[in-house]
Amino acid sequence: MPSQDSKRSEGPAYSSTLSEFVAEQWDIEAAAAAAPSLARAIRCLKDKIASPPAQGQ
Repeated sequence: MPSQDSKRSEGPAYSSTLSEFVAEQWDIEAAAAAAPSLARAIRCLKDKIASPPAQGQ
């Protein structure tokens, strides 16, 4: 938690804790199964990676 006087919405270890969770515990496939918008975003990113832009774009 941020200190009482802080204007921050997250505590000082938020980013490192979130990064550790994502790297070690988060199951993206289970998350996508439970969140249709995440599943669509993943499909879109995979499509973009598979189809690089044509030359000159």
